[in-house]
Amino acid sequence: MAMQRRVHNFDSTARIKSHIYRRLVKVLLVCSVFGLLLSALVTTVRIYQNPSVGVQLIDYLGLPAVYLPNFSCSKCNSFNYTFLTASKNICQGQNVSLVFIVTSSVSSVAQRSAIRETWGNFREQGIKLVFLVGYAHLSTENQGGNVKDLIQEEISIHQDIIQVDFLDQYQYLTHKTGAALLWMAQFCPSAGFLVKSDVDSFNIPDSIMDQAYNHDPDSDFLYGECASGYYPIRNSHHKWYDPETSYPDAYYPLHLKGRAYVMSRRTIAKLLKVSADVKLNPLEDVYWTGMCRHVAGVPISCSDGFFPNAIHSPTSCQVVSYKNLMNIHYVNSSQMKDYWQWYNDGKLRHRCHDPSARLTQSVEIYAVILFLGVGLGIWLIWRKDFQPGRL
Repeated sequence: MAMQRRVHNFDSTARIKSHIYRRLVKVLLVCSVFGLLLSALVTTVRIYQNPSVGVQLIDYLGLPAVYLPNFSCSKCNSFNYTFLTASKNICQGQNVSLVFIVTSSVSSVAQRSAIRETWGNFREQGIKLVFLVGYAHLSTENQGGNVKDLIQEEISIHQDIIQVDFLDQYQYLTHKTGAALLWMAQFCPSAGFLVKSDVDSFNIPDSIMDQAYNHDPDSDFLYGECASGYYPIRNSHHKWYDPETSYPDAYYPLHLKGRAYVMSRRTIAKLLKVSADVKLNPLEDVYWTGMCRHVAGVPISCSDGFFPNAIHSPTSCQVVSYKNLMNIHYVNSSQMKDYWQWYNDGKLRHRCHDPSARLTQSVEIYAVILFLGVGLGIWLIWRKDFQPGRL
């Protein structure tokens, strides 16, 4: 009798364990399925809201540009400019490997001065800093003096300014970048790489050079912060207005944001070659790194070293501990000096936390999805299999 009870108890325990194991396996399976379904739903919504996800994939695979409008034209552009300063001497007789060309308005005197004092004060040989400006309207004044006189004085003192023969206005920004490429091809052809930067960008030259020098200057290389899913703004009062006549499609091609990007001399030559036959666009980054790049068949490389624009006025620890930092945008002259001081402060860097352990936004999103999936799966199985009297 006792033996029968022990056998019965053993069988009951085995059945309970087996039942629990089966339930646990079911929980895991259901949770996995719910997690996958929720992830697929989120991905589908993202693609629906941003059709350029598919555009980016096509672009990376080098497939025909069926998603782009027919923006070709026959010799509709001319990027032949007259350089008004003795800028052809900047690279002459020197072994220059990389040039930073900063597009600037004539009146941005304080910004240019701050750059020269901070990240533009290079210790390395073979690196050049050049500012590119147009010419000021006669009515333009700055700091109580005529800008035309001030810029001529600045040119004579620093010998690092390229002045081009068009008005210094925002709508000529595409031409400014074109002038930068043309100047490189004509007056600094031996330099391996060009970094095109905005004047309100704080750059980390060492990080940029590390990336550039890992590539052959005679290969296709275009590197920066990728922009995918951007669309034309049709409001004529907006700063970035882009009429359908210049770009009729709903989305821009994959391109690099204009705050700063790097290209090889081979890429410079290829972009200039096709530019005469690509419809002009008012957005310089879209035109040169998106439209012309695609026509020229130049692949694009995306960087994660660009500080998010959504974070205004980053703290000292954010500046020194941002992983692979290459660029901070929308920086005034005062901030430029602060960031440079912080970035070169070894003690500050030691005190600040290491961001390498931070979860990225995508990981955080999918962690939340997995958590919701697990919770929903457990709740459904509990209702079905773990009600009183089921065991």
